[in-house]
Amino acid sequence: MKYSLLIEKDDLLKLRLLLFIRQQGDKAVFQDCLSNLNITQYKLRQLVNELDQTDLKGNDQLPLYIKISNNEVSCKKFQFLELRQLQLVFLQRSIYFHVFLRESFDKKGEPLSDFLSAHFISRAKYYQIRVKLYSLLDEVCDLAKSDVIRIPQELLKRIKFTNVFYHFFGGIEKPFPELSMVTSKFISMVTMTLNRPVMPNEISKLGMFFQVQLMRINMKKYVDVDHLFRKRDTDSMKIIDGFYQGAVSLLDKTQLNSEVTYLYFFMISQGLISENHLRYSNRVERYLMLGRKYYHLMLRRTHLLRTDYLTDSQIDRATKQLTSLSYWPIFFDFQTASMTMNDFVSSDEPAINQSSGSFTDLSESFPDLKILASKIAEYGLSLFHPNITQEFIGEVTYGVLTILVGVIPKAALIPVDICLGLDQDRASSGYISELLKKILPGNIHISSNITVKGSLKM
Repeated sequence: MKYSLLIEKDDLLKLRLLLFIRQQGDKAVFQDCLSNLNITQYKLRQLVNELDQTDLKGNDQLPLYIKISNNEVSCKKFQFLELRQLQLVFLQRSIYFHVFLRESFDKKGEPLSDFLSAHFISRAKYYQIRVKLYSLLDEVCDLAKSDVIRIPQELLKRIKFTNVFYHFFGGIEKPFPELSMVTSKFISMVTMTLNRPVMPNEISKLGMFFQVQLMRINMKKYVDVDHLFRKRDTDSMKIIDGFYQGAVSLLDKTQLNSEVTYLYFFMISQGLISENHLRYSNRVERYLMLGRKYYHLMLRRTHLLRTDYLTDSQIDRATKQLTSLSYWPIFFDFQTASMTMNDFVSSDEPAINQSSGSFTDLSESFPDLKILASKIAEYGLSLFHPNITQEFIGEVTYGVLTILVGVIPKAALIPVDICLGLDQDRASSGYISELLKKILPGNIHISSNITVKGSLKM
């Protein structure tokens, strides 16, 4: 999702500038900054001046500074969280975000004319922004245009809003402070139900989910997922029904069941409860069964692994994880662990060509598993015929690869023998052999003598 559409263009440039300087070691050549941001000298000086004199000055929570001297742009070393905090400041002052709030939650309930006056924009500008926001919101769920299953529009909106708020507010603050008290009660109720400590990142996700859910319910926008899945009633989960009956304004039992089912759906997607708490419809279950069969056969028959070294339990475990991965990530996108330049590219600019370091490292270490992961991801995502992007396919492929690396034993990797011979120079051979062991995958075996057995001779 292109979250950057909710932030003003100049503020996006400021974030890109800070991230670029950080990547250069907290100091970057002036000309390199111009090239990276594709702006003029005047614009760069303007951005730096606004950051230094307005955005960062006097802000105790953001103890940063930025300056230009000796043909360099430098800033104080900062943490990832501080950059996210600045991003949130920019979001909350953005007219795009305020239009988003009004359209999605009618938060203030004020007449449009009052909103226009308060934000000094024309009616034409308001509708222009709204059109741009709809292009963002349409991207939110890659199952939205599936021709296999019908996803309710309200479910897609809830997912969209939850993703947006977690991207910007997650781990920093709650988007709707007026709901803090009931949200705290909700977190306590979930913790009691799970009967285990809830981690800080889980608390943040649950709080974000519940606040969005409650805001939509207060607008009498209810979700209906009965044709997709239904919750299984268990004694341990009854406390959830009781909480919603007392703390949430619902009209009837049908709405109560559907909203609690939606909570189960979310908790399963985050690994808080098992998938056994939901009963899928026959149509959804049929396609998931196809996935399970395919993954099992692929792992058992692939030529990319020594399958005789794979146990049935390992294949079953991988199959179960892969089945979940094929559809849960399509819904909730809670990635805030890192930032790239593309996070700060405006809607009228092309994406910056860059690859994920962790994905690249893992792919280079396990090239055979990368090929297998690509095949599995492609099939898994095709089950529901979603309208998806290459970027999203890459993210799911990485998820598949991490599952395979975690489950597939080293013995099941097909070994590659490298026979290294450097004119009998033992010192050179030994040195190069040690270097190769450090940079080549774990299934590479290096021999100091040239033999017929070697798969590769150097």
